[in-house]
Amino acid sequence: AHTDCRADNFLFGGSAGADQVTAVDWQLVTRHLGVYDVANFLGMSVTVDDRRAWQDDLLRRYHDALVGRGVEHGDRRVLARRIAAGRGPVVGKLSLA
Repeated sequence: AHTDCRADNFLFGGSAGADQVTAVDWQLVTRHLGVYDVANFLGMSVTVDDRRAWQDDLLRRYHDALVGRGVEHGDRRVLARRIAAGRGPVVGKLSLA
């Protein structure tokens, strides 16, 4: 996991292409739950109102991408419980409300 997923650690577009995203700042990379990065981004880079509006769709897309690549980890409810359970210092600040 990147473990520092926030908007200022991503480059959008540029020479990689308009629809590409490049992650930077990898000094904190570690083996961790991937959903931590998703929750970290939602908790640190998105307003509360936007997070509430987008969270279900983003988690669905994340889950579907994992399943589509053969990752077996449970259903979307597992992801939601991991976020709600506070896996990590930032993740605990998120609410499913």
